[in-house]
Amino acid sequence: MKKMEALKERNIIALGFTQSMNNVSNSFLALISGMRCLGHCQLAKIMAEIFIRRIRLNRLKLITKFILSMVLSVFWITGQAQIGVQVLNKGIGGNTTVDLLGRLDRDVISEQPDLVLLMVGTNDLLNSRKMLSFVEYRKNIIQIIEKLKKSNVELVLMSPPPVDSVYLFQRHDRGKFITPPDEKLEAARNMLEKMSSEYGCHFIDVFSYFRGNGIPEHNKDDIIRNEHNNDSADGVHLTKKGNQLLVSFIFKNLLEYGQLIRGIRIICFGDSLTFGASMKGKGTSTGDTYPAVLKRALERHLEP
Repeated sequence: MKKMEALKERNIIALGFTQSMNNVSNSFLALISGMRCLGHCQLAKIMAEIFIRRIRLNRLKLITKFILSMVLSVFWITGQAQIGVQVLNKGIGGNTTVDLLGRLDRDVISEQPDLVLLMVGTNDLLNSRKMLSFVEYRKNIIQIIEKLKKSNVELVLMSPPPVDSVYLFQRHDRGKFITPPDEKLEAARNMLEKMSSEYGCHFIDVFSYFRGNGIPEHNKDDIIRNEHNNDSADGVHLTKKGNQLLVSFIFKNLLEYGQLIRGIRIICFGDSLTFGASMKGKGTSTGDTYPAVLKRALERHLEP
């Protein structure tokens, strides 16, 4: 069952649960228990509203109605920030698909997300010290997909962006590249698109979007870090403006896919591109990392 549908089902569960209560004291305890178990402020609001309506119907004492009204208010006010959207940054620099598989349960599944944005492959395919075969990369991606599907987590596959090969070969062994870097990334892009169709995942084609916009342009663009925009012979990681461009494209796709609903919990899972290497707030969902920029964009979109 898809996680997006599960969000709606929780509301139905909460309704049936509260209707089964026989008295006010049991209902009050059910409200607290339900909040703790489900960890969702919207549910607390819905459950409390149902209790209050029931109290009114049964014409119980005014003081009881007042107490439950206060409970509703506390849950509503203190949890307001969580009602909108949660975005967690689960990127780690230097990670390959092997590393992501090793921490999938701890960093993703245990967090019980509704949606995972997966962008990985730059280190698998281009890091000469960690390089995997294309067959291994594909096998690992499939394992990640299957584990998330088994946990009923909605998944979006994202193709890694292109790189500036001039800078890449200053940091990595050119002799290990039988195929040029961007050709490898394009092959990964094609594979991910095919997998998204086979496994019923959404696909966001970052690679084609960047390349279609002429990115990177050696020492001229302000999207991928270079000596012109950051005094850095990088060629792989994004600038602050690069993360903003990335998020504008992600947001557009999520909007089209109908994924933007209040209360959604999103995990951005990947390597240093997700972590936000050299960014303010690196490793978090604050500052200038792409998860941080995405969180602010979603909050603006979902605000009451």
